[in-house]
Amino acid sequence: MKLAKLNILIKSSVKTRKLSSAFFCIFVILSTVLMLLSIGLILPMTDNVVNKINNHISRRELETDFTDNIPDDYIESKITKLKENQYVTDVYKIPSKLTFSDSSKTLSSQYTLAFVHNESSPLITSGRTFDESETGVALVPEKIKDYNENERKFSEINGEDLIGKTLELNVGEDTVFKIKIIGAYSTSDPIFENKEILVPKNDLFKYDAAVSGEYSDDKSYMIVVDKPENTETALQELSGICNVYKRTDVINVQTYNTAMYISIATAVLFIAFIIVGFFIF
Repeated sequence: MKLAKLNILIKSSVKTRKLSSAFFCIFVILSTVLMLLSIGLILPMTDNVVNKINNHISRRELETDFTDNIPDDYIESKITKLKENQYVTDVYKIPSKLTFSDSSKTLSSQYTLAFVHNESSPLITSGRTFDESETGVALVPEKIKDYNENERKFSEINGEDLIGKTLELNVGEDTVFKIKIIGAYSTSDPIFENKEILVPKNDLFKYDAAVSGEYSDDKSYMIVVDKPENTETALQELSGICNVYKRTDVINVQTYNTAMYISIATAVLFIAFIIVGFFIF
């Protein structure tokens, strides 16, 4: 009788251990998978926030303007002093953005001609980017919502399909420039708008000069700072040289940083639970 009870206890103990081992194996597998998923999500997110958000070019830029009646030698002396600041890496003249319609009828809506900021580059999704020494070339958004006023309807155009085509820029009365599309860029960067066609700065200066009677003659310069954390200090120091100001932020950095911190804290808490689970088993 005692032997039979002992046999039952042994069998029960073996089953319990097998069940416990099975649960432990499942726990280890699930924990490993979930931990790898967490790390796989957090690392790219952290890299994007640090490199693409916190260090975004717009957070390192300041501007200054001079009216057209100010002599060029005076402006040059001020630019020289700006460049001498320890935090400044570049100072360059920026052209005005122009609105145009396409006489070739490849595009129906009105679009804006814009430029690529120094020390930055658009993310090319197809084709290639241009060198600032090139002329008569352009980049279009990867997706374009074009509106045909005559037909009163929108159509979505893939920027890739426009590569190789030539646009005729009607930027003023009897003023037409031809530009060849060589690539399409991603508009995921908030510095760009969905209806901006990017061209070399020298071309944009040329287009602006052709219609200067319709646009401001103010001379604007972009000041590039070495690090985002030095922007405010540079602003204070440079304001003593001329009227320097900071543009409106195009990115809400605090929102992205808060999301990153919450994700990291959640991952750390999750890993702590896993460690406690190992000790329990």
